[in-house]
Amino acid sequence: MSESRHQLLTRGMFSVREILKFTSLYLIILLFLNGFRQIVTSFFPKADTGRLFFPISVGIIRIPEPILTRLANIHSVFLSDRLNEVASHSLHWGIAIISVFAFYMTYPKITKNKENVLFIYVTLAFSIIISNSIQGIYQGFIYPLAGLRNGMKTHYYQDAERFDSVLQFLSSFNSVQTDLYMHSPTHPPGAVMIYQLLQEIMLDPIFVGMIIMLVSLLSVYYIYNLLLAIYDKRVAFLITLVFGFLPTIQVYFYSSLDALILFFATGGFYYYYWWESERSTKHFILLIFNLIMLSMLNFMWVILPLIFAFHKLHTMESLSQPIKDGIKVATPIILFFVIIDLVFNFNYVEAFNTASGIVNNGGFYAFTNPVSYVFTRFENVIEIFVFLGPFVTLLIYRGLREPSNDIVNFTWYMALAVLLVFIAGTPPTAETARNMQYIIPFLLLPVADYIYNKDIDYASGGQLVFLLWIQTISMQLFGNFLW
Repeated sequence: MSESRHQLLTRGMFSVREILKFTSLYLIILLFLNGFRQIVTSFFPKADTGRLFFPISVGIIRIPEPILTRLANIHSVFLSDRLNEVASHSLHWGIAIISVFAFYMTYPKITKNKENVLFIYVTLAFSIIISNSIQGIYQGFIYPLAGLRNGMKTHYYQDAERFDSVLQFLSSFNSVQTDLYMHSPTHPPGAVMIYQLLQEIMLDPIFVGMIIMLVSLLSVYYIYNLLLAIYDKRVAFLITLVFGFLPTIQVYFYSSLDALILFFATGGFYYYYWWESERSTKHFILLIFNLIMLSMLNFMWVILPLIFAFHKLHTMESLSQPIKDGIKVATPIILFFVIIDLVFNFNYVEAFNTASGIVNNGGFYAFTNPVSYVFTRFENVIEIFVFLGPFVTLLIYRGLREPSNDIVNFTWYMALAVLLVFIAGTPPTAETARNMQYIIPFLLLPVADYIYNKDIDYASGGQLVFLLWIQTISMQLFGNFLW
């Protein structure tokens, strides 16, 4: 057994005792939070206090088929179609066991390609396909795009099938927005247009999902090269792997619109960093492109400009510079919205107001339902860290305790921007492990700083990646995170 493989279990960043302690604490906290939810629900039965498996906002426990069959003989509820869909079979267990063993055996070979971003990209692509295979073909690859939720269509992919062309949809968006399926009305038209474009290439949802994953996974290029410029190859390699093996990435990256949102947000951050450093026209143009793409996919794209604004205000030598840069960035984006309004009759502000009215039906959430508002704000934060897992959460904490620097400060800017959005009442129903994926690169910055300062080597960092892989496989095996 090689030294690096041996350290995956025994001599990495955490001792075996620490692994057991933090894993146990993680599970105990989850059970406590679920119990806490039950207590709050008993006092406020009409309030939104999360779902059955709080703080996971959407999901259901997967049950091995032999056990499910026996339970069905006891109670008819276990004969429901939904439970049968998420039954785990021996094939799923086999994939899970082989996946863990395969990573354990091949990690030393992965480290030999630490300077090859393409190799990292391919490794992560295969890992996402493998981990989602544990759900089965339908639940893992078809349902997220084209499945029925309680017999109803809810996905962007299904809305895309309703319109003849991309331009027709864009020009009619303001008039049809409220008639779209569940998710589409609260997003800009780009959320559906992406799927329309992909459907013109291929109709099969599995391949559409594959394209989305492969494009979104190009985020690793930005993450690796940014960290390479700031730190070194060791940190760039390890954090890129940590990013790709996070449960939130593994569970939601295949076919998810939020994966594309993360891609453009990461690109926006990457080009902003280099524009700030070099003030080059190329980086400025690419920054604007990513911000425009982001704005057409998600109304919460404003988080990214807020992060940049906080950075400019914190590092400014005079107030005139952030004002000038703000105008410089805002002008082409506003011009873009004016042009598409004049040419395609799509009014972005009207679409935003409509989406806001849907989300805040009846008024500001904090006033109309204060208990639900407070509880869902709490749920929004907790779910993000549930899908990061105990070990990355611990390293974020340790990294933030170290003396801050220019790059780690972006984590604080992000936290402040997200806090403002949460206070505003968005998102109203959590699901932040999926719809807030684009903040993950910012959360990993203190982890990168910690690994660099503590001189964590490849083998020790590999233990962290291995622990994330085990968490991912466990979550895919014992849960189904439907959205």
